[in-house]
Amino acid sequence: GIMESGMEENTFIRAMYFITKKVEKPLGRWSQDLVMMMVTHVDGLAWSDTPESHSIIQYIKGKFPIDKEATGGFKFTGHEIKQDEDFTVHVKCRDTTLKMGMVHIEHGKRKEQDRKATTEEYDQFRSVNGSLIWIARVCRPDVSYRVSALQQRVKELAVSDLRECNKVVEFAKEDPDKGLTFKSGVLDWKSMCVGTVTDASQGEEEWVEEMQALEPYRSQGGRLNVLATMDLVQGEECHFHLISWASQIIKRVVRATIQGEAYQLQTGVESGDILRAAVAYMFKAVGRDWEADAAAFMKHVWVSDCESVVSALNRSVLGKIQDKRLGIELAAMRQSLWRVPGTAKGDPRMDDERTADATDVCLWVDTDVMLADPLS
Repeated sequence: GIMESGMEENTFIRAMYFITKKVEKPLGRWSQDLVMMMVTHVDGLAWSDTPESHSIIQYIKGKFPIDKEATGGFKFTGHEIKQDEDFTVHVKCRDTTLKMGMVHIEHGKRKEQDRKATTEEYDQFRSVNGSLIWIARVCRPDVSYRVSALQQRVKELAVSDLRECNKVVEFAKEDPDKGLTFKSGVLDWKSMCVGTVTDASQGEEEWVEEMQALEPYRSQGGRLNVLATMDLVQGEECHFHLISWASQIIKRVVRATIQGEAYQLQTGVESGDILRAAVAYMFKAVGRDWEADAAAFMKHVWVSDCESVVSALNRSVLGKIQDKRLGIELAAMRQSLWRVPGTAKGDPRMDDERTADATDVCLWVDTDVMLADPLS
């Protein structure tokens, strides 16, 4: 029914549909205008449309029995979405946050920090932590790191972990209306870029291996993927919409900060490339070589607070890297960073400096202003 309406599914983001139209006067690579977007989840639909798409909505309503419809403010997949009169959109999980309870620690055993959790405490923890995972994934990146850390403790759950879980719940409930805001009028499809911001810790975490035992000296990586104004390309203050984020353990043990930062940057860049391709696909700018086509369509700005990584990526000669795996990661990223529109990969050996029209940009920022720091 959806495809018959004239909509097309986005190859890079499944369950997201769109429809575009050709513009009368193409502007460079922009030959299409977006008419409508829609996402689906189980039996729910949510869409953002224009007057030109009303006939498509009517067709879909005729195909699917829609029992309830709301505009401007509604719940979708367990979170609340509200649109202001100026079209600014707010996303939060107020109801889920307020419904979360505390894990009850058995009376008389609360002072035993290292005691293993009882079966009842364990079941309570799984329920509460499940709600925390949901809000962290949907609209609360500020609790992502602490929720990720709790997940690593499930196999060896102790009283200290139960207390930390309760503290995270308390923190979330301090401001249940906290969430994401997508301000209207600050981004334009025709003049924006993709931004990837990453950070990593160094050997401060523990991780559950296949032997189901906590292994020390693991590093935590955080990433933010955004759609931003072109000011970001110049390293200036910019507006952006946060699209995705994650706080996860870097599975490979890293012996130096540059390793963790490089591995996490590569992970974030790959997510950013998918986001860029998804946008380019909607505007009919992606062909068989999707990476090269998407790169030519929109710039991708990488941001890291590790000066060693940024320097290694930007200089014309990589230099000798003792760790082979790290060298491979840096060499792969350099091919993307030195790429120019119309090519699948760049070759740093051919130019002393990166050209101004390079498809990707890598910037360094001070740790004091690193947005992804709370995720690592």
